Amino acid sequence: MKKILLFSLLMTAALTAFSQIHNYMELIDNKGNRTQTYPDVTEINPEIQQIINEVDTVAIYNSVAWMQQYVRDAYSPEALLTQNWLVEQYESI
Repeated sequence: MKKILLFSLLMTAALTAFSQIHNYMELIDNKGNRTQTYPDVTEINPEIQQIINEVDTVAIYNSVAWMQQYVRDAYSPEALLTQNWLVEQYESI
């Protein structure tokens, strides 16, 4: 009797886990607005081009490299240091 009960509990747990994974995968597959349309760009918009020109790709690369130097443990002191640094960067903008 104990074996049947244990087997039933294990099967229920496995089916529940499978169901949750299946539901999660459906969310991933159906992500986004698939009917989204985009305008045809036929000329350069000077305002947008100016914004693009202001992007400092070297600074972005250096920032990402700085953050990657730490072990990726969300509970580590380094993670808090990185979080605070990101907040400072955002606030300075």
